[in-house]
Amino acid sequence: MEVDFGKVDVSGLNRLIRHFANDVGIDEKDVVRQTGRTLARTLAEEAEPRGPFTAARKRGQATYHSDVEHVYMFPGEMFRRIKNARTRKGSRQTSEQVARAFYSAFMKGDYARAERILAGSGLDRRFLLHSMKIGKFDAGQEHQSKRSKTTGRVNQRVPSMILTDGDNRRINRYIKHGENKDVGKAKGVWASCSQQLGSTRGFPSWMVKAGQGAGAVEDRTSASDPYVVLKSLPDYTIRTLSPSRIKWAGTIAEKKMRKMMKITLEKRAAKLAGR
Repeated sequence: MEVDFGKVDVSGLNRLIRHFANDVGIDEKDVVRQTGRTLARTLAEEAEPRGPFTAARKRGQATYHSDVEHVYMFPGEMFRRIKNARTRKGSRQTSEQVARAFYSAFMKGDYARAERILAGSGLDRRFLLHSMKIGKFDAGQEHQSKRSKTTGRVNQRVPSMILTDGDNRRINRYIKHGENKDVGKAKGVWASCSQQLGSTRGFPSWMVKAGQGAGAVEDRTSASDPYVVLKSLPDYTIRTLSPSRIKWAGTIAEKKMRKMMKITLEKRAAKLAGR
């Protein structure tokens, strides 16, 4: 999908840019590129997670951490989940009996029996999935398979894999790596576009790093009617932006450019008047 400033622009801004460039004595294409950078920043603000960049990053990292925990769990947590679950009507065992039987089999390494106990437990499926894997941490494969292709989020709220390796350092390293690599990519796309237009001013370094190679720019500023097109290369990053958000970003970018040009011209006029 392409984000063309001309498509979200209001009538007259392009003409205003041309007059502004002539009045100030700068190249029109430089003003068009600045407009593209301004749009890139407003798109980054609208992309998930929305809001001021520092706060958005913290929310994104917390969400990523939570999503991983919605996929994996350790046996002790599983014991507590089973014990606190409600049993369906007609079940022969209490949830605590099921929990103790599961935990005993699990700790003895009889994972096949532990799986059978879960499958026939009669527990409320809001607390347990119909099918749960048991095994060592898989370097994040289960987590990646559960992520939405549209948003990158994990929609399930019941973990689907019980880990047999009690050392949580590997999963913590995986979470840390994901927090640094994946969080901010939907915003970083636009930092990448801004960088290709000459500057990443206003974008934090972590966002620029997250967006490396994720954005592309079609620079048509050498044309008689100059314009730029900003592109998101990963599909899911642009899908986090609705058409209404894209339109809103264009409106905000336009207002910022109008304000910048107005202030610049006023300062220039005041300077000339004072000579």
